Amino acid sequence: MPHAIRVPPRPGEPAYEAFERLAARLGDADGDRLARSLGIDRKALRHGVGVDRVGELLGLEARSLTDATFVREARGMRLGGFVVPFRGWAPSKRVCIPCLVQDSNGDDDAATLWKYRRTWWDLRAVDRCERHGCALLDACPGCGSPLAWRDRPPRLCSSCGHDLLAASGASAPDAGWEAYLVGRLASVRRVPPRSSTPCRSPTRSHASWRSARR
Repeated sequence: MPHAIRVPPRPGEPAYEAFERLAARLGDADGDRLARSLGIDRKALRHGVGVDRVGELLGLEARSLTDATFVREARGMRLGGFVVPFRGWAPSKRVCIPCLVQDSNGDDDAATLWKYRRTWWDLRAVDRCERHGCALLDACPGCGSPLAWRDRPPRLCSSCGHDLLAASGASAPDAGWEAYLVGRLASVRRVPPRSSTPCRSPTRSHASWRSARR
């Protein structure tokens, strides 16, 4: 049965991140209590196992989550008709700060409802946001603390107050590579671009994808 408290669906959000967003809304910062109470294997969920269970929990069709969740198979991690080598994908904590700021739209009370991580932020070949061209962060450049953004305003580090929006950096001319990769994920419903600065054409070769950083 669907959980009494839910979070609204977000385009391009994988099942494991939708679960984390629900846990955050329920006050379970790390999601462990919710996972135990519902019998959900979070590690398996990160490999596409149990997506239908999370869909039921959130009151969503499993297909909407499956289309945004990489599924482990023999050749690698599959998203629709797109297969990524195992070395090219890894669940991470990287985020685009401008995206999170726009998600919450300045409404901190509804922060856990709307802020979310995108599927393609877990691609190792993606260094920058394809919309904003800024670097993806997983820790504060000022103090090194993990980013705590789910239940807090995302712009400032909750540990030292460092301005994470400024630390993300300006748009980079090579962000067109990220735009190209995200564009390849045809089965993922993308968020319409809001950035006023268009991405330039890709400057890296296809070989860069095959040799994604380990």
